[in-house]
Amino acid sequence: MGVQQSVASLSACAVRVAKRSTLLSLSSFLLVLTLPVHILFGQAFSELPRAEYYVAKELYGAGRLNEAAEGFRVAVQRARKVGEQRWVDSVPPLVMLGECFYQQGNLPAALEQYDAALMLVLNNQNWVNELDYGVEQLPFLEGQAKGIDWFTRSRPSRSVAVPEAIQIAIDPTRAEPIPGGNGAAVAPVSLVSRLDATEVMRTIGVAMLRRWEIFGPLAQHSPLAEPMAQYFQQAPRTPAPWVHSAWTVLYGISQLSSAANADAPLRLRQGVLIADQFDYFMSPLALIALAELQAKDGNYQNAIQALQDATLFSAFFEQHAELAISLERLASLACATRQTQMLPSLQRASVWCNKRSLLAFVAGHAGASELALYAKNPKLADQLSGQAANAMRPRDVILPRIQAQLAYNSALAAFAQDRSAAGFQSLNQALALMRGKAQNGSAVEVVFQIQMTLGLLADNKLTTIAAEDLLTKLLAEPGPEQWLSEPLKTLTGITTASIPAFERHLEMAQLRGDEPEMLLRMDRLQRQRLYEALPLGGRLLAWREALETPPAVLGQQIAPLLQRATQEFPNLLTVRDRIRALKRSLKAGPLPLDERQLPADAKKQYAELERVSQSLESALAQQALWRRAMPRILPGLPSLTDLRESLDDSEMVLSFVPTSQAIFAVALRKNEVAFWQLANVAGVTEILGQVLTDIGLQGSPKVLPSEVTAANARWQQSTQQLRDVLQLNQIPQMMAGTKRLIIVPCDRFWYLPFELLPDATGQPWIASRSICYVPTLGSVSMSRTPFEKPRETVGVQGKIFSKQTEDNKEIAARVLRVLPNSHAVNLTEKVTVPSSTWLRLSSDQVWVAANPTVAPTVWDRSMIALPKSKQSTLGSWLRTPQATPRSFVAPAMTTSVGSPQLGNGNDLFLPACAAMLGGTKSAVLSRWSVGGKSTASLLMRYLVEREVSDSSTAWRRATLALWPKDFLISDEPALMPAGREADELTAGRHPLLWAGYMCIGDELQN
Repeated sequence: MGVQQSVASLSACAVRVAKRSTLLSLSSFLLVLTLPVHILFGQAFSELPRAEYYVAKELYGAGRLNEAAEGFRVAVQRARKVGEQRWVDSVPPLVMLGECFYQQGNLPAALEQYDAALMLVLNNQNWVNELDYGVEQLPFLEGQAKGIDWFTRSRPSRSVAVPEAIQIAIDPTRAEPIPGGNGAAVAPVSLVSRLDATEVMRTIGVAMLRRWEIFGPLAQHSPLAEPMAQYFQQAPRTPAPWVHSAWTVLYGISQLSSAANADAPLRLRQGVLIADQFDYFMSPLALIALAELQAKDGNYQNAIQALQDATLFSAFFEQHAELAISLERLASLACATRQTQMLPSLQRASVWCNKRSLLAFVAGHAGASELALYAKNPKLADQLSGQAANAMRPRDVILPRIQAQLAYNSALAAFAQDRSAAGFQSLNQALALMRGKAQNGSAVEVVFQIQMTLGLLADNKLTTIAAEDLLTKLLAEPGPEQWLSEPLKTLTGITTASIPAFERHLEMAQLRGDEPEMLLRMDRLQRQRLYEALPLGGRLLAWREALETPPAVLGQQIAPLLQRATQEFPNLLTVRDRIRALKRSLKAGPLPLDERQLPADAKKQYAELERVSQSLESALAQQALWRRAMPRILPGLPSLTDLRESLDDSEMVLSFVPTSQAIFAVALRKNEVAFWQLANVAGVTEILGQVLTDIGLQGSPKVLPSEVTAANARWQQSTQQLRDVLQLNQIPQMMAGTKRLIIVPCDRFWYLPFELLPDATGQPWIASRSICYVPTLGSVSMSRTPFEKPRETVGVQGKIFSKQTEDNKEIAARVLRVLPNSHAVNLTEKVTVPSSTWLRLSSDQVWVAANPTVAPTVWDRSMIALPKSKQSTLGSWLRTPQATPRSFVAPAMTTSVGSPQLGNGNDLFLPACAAMLGGTKSAVLSRWSVGGKSTASLLMRYLVEREVSDSSTAWRRATLALWPKDFLISDEPALMPAGREADELTAGRHPLLWAGYMCIGDELQN
């Protein structure tokens, strides 16, 4: 917006500004607005900051941030200069410009303005002594303004009016230093210039408080932290008591960012009152800072009382920015402590702000709306949210933080009313607003702090020790205080991509040689990939797991949380128990795949199951957004000692975790452990690509099957190279006695066919050992579940076994005939089964050999992980608690293997997580698109072996049984096109026929 347009838009606020500003009389201010624009912005006024600053400040309070920012820029341009240096009258517009950026979520730009303002203070250190404060006694402000009676003050109050315009004792434009005067200067007394010293002091405090909030644990590393604390440690030379009190508040706020911050609360308490008697213009800011400290220490009641006082005083002194802050924080703490009796008072405070400050009004209404939800009054919550939204409806009102809070409240209300689709839509809107736009970055401080730490470390402005300490704090699981006081910010922080930070954190543990900590951080990096794929960052999954876990097994942290939740929402247990009863009843009955054959009672029970399951999901989502500190650690954190003790003598755990700089590996056996690091990240990826090319997956033209099965096939050399590059030859003694290998991949290692790697004799690993995979190091226990013989199997197939429809049906029927209690669903025909939830619920074992592009309209792909599954499939598998089959086989999954660019492994990792965390005990997935009669042979043998053995052993036996067989190349789609060999035979040892499969989880026999 241009200057002329800005002035025109600001004129609407003229009367209001003139009424409350002591810098200009009403007549002089109106005269200013009648001047032409070029005269207005070329005319010098004696009062500093100049008039346009106060108009811009009113626009800020009205939420018109773009116009306000333009006004603050103009105020900075017209501020006084001493030579080429700006004076302290530039501080208020710079700070308030930073506030505009802060409200818009642009934290870097906000910090830039705050820092510029504080640098001006340090460059003009004697400014406070250049004012003539006078000796008159400050006038009392008896009583209180009409309507400001929402809360009871913690103490009797006598407020005083501090003069906003202080005569400047020297003219800084003509000041000359005194030789040897330690920075003192003399100049003629200015008869016309006055400074609003209260506004300068107030905005200095706002800037330092915001920097402390934005920087968090990084604050002490800021170059401005110690200089500001040292500056305010020096008392002003004036005897005016109010100046010393204000200076004490600024000293206390500056200490918050200093290493020596123990005295900060004391300084703030000392500065709240003038001479321990009178409230004044700095009282609200001091109370807000004290409340923040109290809340961080868990003293919520003391924080609430301080914020109640702050709202009253900020309204009394017409400090609408502080009023908005105190109302928002007060409502948040009321929600955290469930003090719903404060709702009427918050409403009255917010309504009082309606005609005075839109910013304070919508902040108060947003907070009161959430508190109304805790009071179980959704109608009032909707009403308050609607009023706030309507107030922000004009296009020039831009308050994304408050809009995000309103969307968050809408999500809570929707889940409370069993409208999960609307709830997730509102939640996604809230998270998007808090994450900001690409050019602005996240509006969440912890995300900025993580990025800042990595940037400072890369620029060598932080030591490795300091950076590791910071990342340890910033990447830690959010604590109870964070979930209670700032749930939306916390949720945004944990769902914002931060993998590079977790990678760097792992590298730091390796530098110290801390092996137990390395194991924990490897697991944390693996788990973070899951958390970032889930809409609630794992919170919903944690609540579901807690509800399904027997109380005796719950930990000391989780049990009380669940108990309080079920006391407040008894329907959680009621619905859970009803779901359990319905499942038992339905599983006890027959499993007809034609809906017309379902008994009437079963139809009703199934319909009720879907309804109550949806109700439970909404209730759990509400709890996941609720202000409760349910930890997300699922599965549990791994311990180096516990992992080793859980293994028997013939087992080994092998995990690879790549970062941008290195690959970290660990091998664990009962009595041995080996950690090592690989620096050649690109080399591993290159050789993996070469292996995939050599077996015929990548490259053009494809390698002929006869070349792959030859005794001197190239893949035998490239797999040997891959084993050497991974330095697996360093642990031959550990591999030698291994009969069962548990692999924990990460990133592109999910595409690596470990089964194909050669052992010391040159044979593939699977020739002499069973191999299974788990998603994270903390989930190794998922490979050790008790064996249970499958009782009922359902097979779902399309045209995967044969391109000929009749042949495909016959092969599928042959697969099913090897098992009792087997049923078939053919996707090429009309399917009347209600949904795949029915199959997952009612059968112990499901195998899905189908391409989803075949007859997609007759299969509910959103409910089952078919090939080419997306991340959204993960949520569908986790939707109904424990509704997955015990054993699951998906031999037709399609991943990025074979495409020009390998992915990041999530197309395997996320389905693996979905299966394991959804209740499946063992699964078989395919790393690349397969099919053909070899798949039918493998599947048939595997299903037979599964009747008597664990999954990994069954798959190994099926693989070894396949090797002696021959198959027509034309019957194996994975080998096509094969050119001149299209009609030739190929051996079952061809890697594309068996190496693409992986077993997830396992069931062990006693």
